[in-house]
Amino acid sequence: MPQHQIHLSKMMVLIGIVLVTAHPALAAEWGSLSGHIIYTGKPEKPAKVKITKDQKECCRENLHHLDESFLIGKNGGVKNVFVYLKQKDLNDTLIHPGYRKLPSKVNLNLKSCVFQPHACGLWLKHQKLLLGNQDRIGHNPHFYVFENETRSTLPPLPGTQDILTFYETETLPIKITCDIHPWESAYLLIQNHPYFTITDEAGYFKIKNLPVGKWEFLFWHEEAGYVVYQDNPKRGGMALEIKPGKNDLSVIKVTPELFDRSLASKE
Repeated sequence: MPQHQIHLSKMMVLIGIVLVTAHPALAAEWGSLSGHIIYTGKPEKPAKVKITKDQKECCRENLHHLDESFLIGKNGGVKNVFVYLKQKDLNDTLIHPGYRKLPSKVNLNLKSCVFQPHACGLWLKHQKLLLGNQDRIGHNPHFYVFENETRSTLPPLPGTQDILTFYETETLPIKITCDIHPWESAYLLIQNHPYFTITDEAGYFKIKNLPVGKWEFLFWHEEAGYVVYQDNPKRGGMALEIKPGKNDLSVIKVTPELFDRSLASKE
C-alpha cells in the first residue's frame, strides 16, 4: 500500500475513535423537570425569633427576625424544598454545556445576624462557597458536614469574606449555624452536578437541561426530611423518566403530618 494511503487510513481510524468517544455528548438529549409543592394544612405565620445577643447590631435596620425553617406562601406553596438528582457519580458528558456558564462562587452572607439566603446549593467540581459578613460584629459559622471535614471557623471578621472549598458530595443538605448567635441557621446542598434547585416563595421548582432517561430524585425539607417518596419515607427518593422537552409533575401535595416533629419523635 502506498505511504500516503497508510497515513490516510491511520487518520481515518483516529477520526473514528474521536467520534465514538464524543458520541455520548453529541447524542445527549435534554429535558426539564418542574412542579409545584403545596401544603394541604392551614398556612402558618412564621414565628418571630428572639434576639438574645448583640441586639443593637442585629436589629439595626428595624428588622423583624422570623423563623425561616417552615415558610408557607399564601397559596400554600412550600418554600425551601431541595429538589435534586440523586446521583453521586454523574458522567461529565451528561451535564449540559450551558451549566459551565454558572458563577464559580456561591454567595452566603451574614447580614443583621441572619444567613442570606437561608437555603442554597453548590456544584462541587465547579463552585466554591463565598462566605461574607456584612455586620460590624464577628460570627462563628459552624458547618455540620457528614462527608467533608468538620469546621467551625472564626472568620469571616466584620466586613470580610472567606472562600470555603469542599471536596466531597453530601447526600443531604448540611446545616450551618453560628456558635455565637444560636438563632442563625442555613442549609447548603453540595453535589457533584448542577441538577438541583430549591422551591421559591410560592412552592414552584424547575431543573433545566437534565439528561433524558430514568433517574431518581430527592425532595427534602429541613422540618420534614423527605416530603416526596415512593416506598420508605426515611430513605426518600422518587424514580422518574425524563423525556426530551418539558416534564411537569404539576401539583405535589404534602400533608401537615410530614412536618409534625412531635409525631416524628415517637417513631
